[in-house]
Amino acid sequence: MFGTFRGEKFLKLEFLISAILLMSALVFSFESKKYKIDSTIEKNYEQLVVFKDLCAKLGKSGGSQTEILDVITGLNTLKEGDFVLKGDVELTLASAYVKLGDTQKAKDILGYLAGNGDDTITRADAVMTLAMRYINNEKSPSAAIAILEKYRSYFKGYRTDEYYLTLALQYNDVGNPVTAAQYISLASYIPENYTELYKRLTTLNWANYTRENKLKIIAMFYRLGLLKDATDLIGQYIAEFNPHPKEAETLLLELVTQTTKPYVADLLDRLAKNPQYQTVAEEMKPFLSDSAGNLQSDSAKVRGAYYYGLLSGLSGIKSYNSSLAMQYYSKFLEGDIDLDYAKKNLTLAIRNLLAYKKYADITNITMQTYRKLGIENGPDGIEKGISFWNGYSLYRYGKYDLALKEFEKSIAARPDDYFAENAKEYIQKVLKEQKLSLEEYLSRLEYLYITVTDANRKLFYAKVLFAFRNGYGKEILREKIIDLISKQSYNPIYTYTDDLIRAFQMNANYTKFVIYMRIGFEDKAKAILSSAGINDPLVQQFFILREYISYRNFDYAASFMWEETRDSSLNDNFAFLPKDLRMLYYPQPYDGEVQMALSRIINDQIDKNLIYAIIRAESLYMPQARSYVGAKGLMQLMPATANWMSASLLGKKDVDLYDTGLNILLGTAYLSDNIKAYGYISAIAAYNSGYSIIKKTKERYSPDNELILMEIIPYKETRDYIIKILRNYYRYSDIYESEPLKVKSPPVKAII
Repeated sequence: MFGTFRGEKFLKLEFLISAILLMSALVFSFESKKYKIDSTIEKNYEQLVVFKDLCAKLGKSGGSQTEILDVITGLNTLKEGDFVLKGDVELTLASAYVKLGDTQKAKDILGYLAGNGDDTITRADAVMTLAMRYINNEKSPSAAIAILEKYRSYFKGYRTDEYYLTLALQYNDVGNPVTAAQYISLASYIPENYTELYKRLTTLNWANYTRENKLKIIAMFYRLGLLKDATDLIGQYIAEFNPHPKEAETLLLELVTQTTKPYVADLLDRLAKNPQYQTVAEEMKPFLSDSAGNLQSDSAKVRGAYYYGLLSGLSGIKSYNSSLAMQYYSKFLEGDIDLDYAKKNLTLAIRNLLAYKKYADITNITMQTYRKLGIENGPDGIEKGISFWNGYSLYRYGKYDLALKEFEKSIAARPDDYFAENAKEYIQKVLKEQKLSLEEYLSRLEYLYITVTDANRKLFYAKVLFAFRNGYGKEILREKIIDLISKQSYNPIYTYTDDLIRAFQMNANYTKFVIYMRIGFEDKAKAILSSAGINDPLVQQFFILREYISYRNFDYAASFMWEETRDSSLNDNFAFLPKDLRMLYYPQPYDGEVQMALSRIINDQIDKNLIYAIIRAESLYMPQARSYVGAKGLMQLMPATANWMSASLLGKKDVDLYDTGLNILLGTAYLSDNIKAYGYISAIAAYNSGYSIIKKTKERYSPDNELILMEIIPYKETRDYIIKILRNYYRYSDIYESEPLKVKSPPVKAII
């Protein structure tokens, strides 16, 4: 027994040593490759700068022979050396010869690269350039078609839409509209200048498309604003396939919510004569008039869209109406309800009720909605804001156990969000009323998380616990949550792991990827990711953002940062992403300037994370940012505001607002003055839209606190801005593990 034990112990030790050696080898291998990449870039740095300049000079050249010859000489010099991007040099050289008029040399270079380029990207570029040469200069669409068809395998994931559109145009020109229509229908994006061609070809070839393609074409017609033509195609589609009334309803609902033109009424009248679609057609007709008559429909989606239109009218500083909101929403609840419209309509109704402090009505309609959707006893809410405001209303009436459940739902929906942070605060208020400590509450949650067998409830409790935990315990929960989510459904964002990063960094084309990123060839960088099997657009975005942030190229990173604010899937799962990825989206690139501003502006309601939250929302970290109204720099200051702050703080005017240090100092001072004058949330709103709308909302509705004030501000842009700033702030606090500020706001007593 003793010998066996020693043997097992020895094997475990041996395995551990092997694992350490393997990891060390991988780290050494990557560090060696990183050194090689850095050395390659350093070695080629001057040539890369020269190449980029030559490309720019060729692009701007007006055709001067001397300029073009200079470019050709420079490119030939790069070609003859051991420059790392020789294929790209040859492509550019071909373009230069075209401009010079030496078309044969250009064709020879392109023909060679098409079959013998260094990689698929270079070969695809050569083929497309050669095809465009045949089209524009030799007026030979047949030659263009031949070479594009020959090398079609090059265009999988790279210049794909361009490939389809070019072939469609050329087949159309040679009198083959059927093949042209097949190619144009494959494109996922149709540029404006192709709209008429797309319309003509797809309409002409309609009979030859599959049912799936026809639905895709109708959707594209909507996207292109071809509503009259979409109406005609919907009529043809229904006549041809006799789809289920629910499918017809979906198609028609999209139409009637976009246009009320007479041609829509004509289609509905025709469909009403068909017994199969009579009900569907009749339930759409109220959308075509402003009649306030009752909607006659059993369809959840149709009814949802109809009452959404009515509730949307109850907005604006003088338009909130709690009685009408209750009337419309109660009518909405009388039939079947659709989850998406329940979310939209209940949010609008709650906003009206908050304006008039109708907390009991909020709880009443929310609980009715839960029952209608069959979720009154489950862990899922409808939407994080709805759960929070229902919890808040229940708390006001002393229904603490029910309030606690609603606040937990708000947290579980998105644990690092504005509503989640406020829900955490109110949970602690509930616990105080119940004479329970936070530790006791979390212990109970942990017990439920460990013992519950239902996967949805386990994930729910894990997310709530995650929001309260810090340090190592939080990281363990993060891994557990990702595992639970992955078991329920595939989400490609969780494939972005250290293993994937290391595998790509060891890819033969990784050096080229980095170089393409450094010189701004983003499409080619994406093509390299695709060739490495990294095809998901969001995961590609992670890799590209990583490179931009590594060398502080915020001008190029900005579009990816902006996308993060709009992608609900990314936002809902953001808290569970690896820390280094979250830091890419929320960097701290101006620490010296921020610390200097904080040392000058003394205000315990401002910290580093709040300044970065404003910078992210206002300029996405771009020092040279300028808005269409003239706001400048990182914190987007108007010159008049900056002059006023600068005269007070620095004793001078007309400072350079593109100076990062000055912009942050003056922006911080302006924010500080607003907080002192108006309060925390009001100051954030005023930073975006001025104080006038805040003042009017306070005077008209006298909200109980700033949370309600934020929710009932009638301007969606201002509401969204406040939520964005505070979400940014809480994410910064979480990522960099700093305690959020204790915002000073008056406590709210329960109504008992």
